[in-house]
Amino acid sequence: MPHARLSDASAKRALRLATLQVHRPAVPIGIAAIVTVLAVLLALRLRLLTGFEHLLPDGRPSVQELHRVAGRTSGVSTLFVVLRSEANPPPTRALREAADALVPELGAIGPPWVGSVEDGVRDGLRFLEPRAGLYADRAKLATLRDDVVARFDWEVGHATGTNLDDDEPPPLDFGAIAKSLGATDDARERY
Repeated sequence: MPHARLSDASAKRALRLATLQVHRPAVPIGIAAIVTVLAVLLALRLRLLTGFEHLLPDGRPSVQELHRVAGRTSGVSTLFVVLRSEANPPPTRALREAADALVPELGAIGPPWVGSVEDGVRDGLRFLEPRAGLYADRAKLATLRDDVVARFDWEVGHATGTNLDDDEPPPLDFGAIAKSLGATDDARERY
C-alpha cells in the first residue's frame, strides 16, 4: 500500500501547528483546558437513568402505572442479614439476642435507607401457630378426627353403661398428636 502523501496545504497547516506548539505551548494547552471545562460542565448535567421504566416514553400507560404503584410501595431492594454460628449445636439463645439487638438499630436508621425491618420468621410463626391445623396433612387430620370420635363415643358409652363391646380405643396422647402434626417444641425452636 503506498504511503499517503500530504498535500502542500496540509503540510503547511501541520507545520504551522507544530511551530505554534513549540513557540507558544500555552495556546494549545489553554484551548484544551477550555474544551475540557466545557465538556465537564455539560457532563455534570447528564443524568444516569438505570430503571427499566426509562426505556419507554413517560407517556406510556404502563410507565404511568409503574410510577403510581411505586409511590405507594417501599423500595425494591431487600437485604437479608443472616446470623449463624459454626458451633455445633449453634448457640440459639445468643443468636436470638444478637438479632433482637440488631433489629431496633437497623429500624432506627429509617427512611429513605430502611423502609422496614423484620426479624426472621417469628411474625410468620405468630400468625401461623393459631392456624396450624389449617396447614396439616388432610389424611392425618382425618385419622385424628376418627380417633377422637371413637374415643368420645367409647367414653360416653362407658359413662352411661351402654357400650355393647368392650374394645376400648387407645387413649388420646396429646404429645403423639402434636408430634404427628409437627407441632413440637423442637420444630418451634428451630426458627
